[in-house]
Amino acid sequence: MKDIKYIFFTSINSTNTFAMNLVNSTASQKLNLIHKTVVISDKQTNGRGRLERVFYSPEKTGLYMSAIYCPQKPVTDAAIITATAAVAVTRSIKELFKIDTQIKWVNDIYFENKKICGILTEGHFNTDAKCIDSCVIGIGINLSTKYFPIELSSKAGCISEDIDEHKLYYFRDILAKMISDELYSLLENGSDSIDEIMQEYKDKSMLIGKKVEVSPVIGETKENYSALVTDITKTARLVVKTDDGLEKHLDSGEVSLTVF
Repeated sequence: MKDIKYIFFTSINSTNTFAMNLVNSTASQKLNLIHKTVVISDKQTNGRGRLERVFYSPEKTGLYMSAIYCPQKPVTDAAIITATAAVAVTRSIKELFKIDTQIKWVNDIYFENKKICGILTEGHFNTDAKCIDSCVIGIGINLSTKYFPIELSSKAGCISEDIDEHKLYYFRDILAKMISDELYSLLENGSDSIDEIMQEYKDKSMLIGKKVEVSPVIGETKENYSALVTDITKTARLVVKTDDGLEKHLDSGEVSLTVF
């Protein structure tokens, strides 16, 4: 895709932080100048995930990128953008590495039952227009990461441990371009409609039909509860049925599989 601009770093605190600072420092009438800018770094010293978690980002083992999206119309649903990014990532990994990955609602990509990718979407609120006029989509992928902190070692994995250091940048740069092209194409309503994107997101889900533990992060009740995942809506809400038969549509929170 034309017009995508890339900024590369050997090390940075966070590609999302840099991209958000760039958005925050750009006047609203000039956001088109930074639209479709992708920030990439060899490593992150303070990579960020959802719910203020740290995203482990060692050098020479992964792809750490953040894509700036400044549409002409306000951003109305960040969950749709995150879901679109997840589809772009799974398509690109499939094309380049010939492997099938799964999506764990709402923002994680799994391979062989381990998380290999996290996605963090952050919006910029325009105080004058009182809307979200742009967003940053952070994507972190473990390409060949072998060693993780103890708390991550049982649940984090990588695409392949056989990618050596000399080939890493080759695969990283190609994958970054593939994801960027696919992501912006989907966001700008190319050949795929939102319904088609969400159907693919649903088809790649690793949760539908599975029992999960739900951990609410907002609302009056913060107690965990178990539920069966029955569907994902066209607006990226997770549909679950609790043990007492109550159906809920989740737009926030964390879910974990009770059994893989």
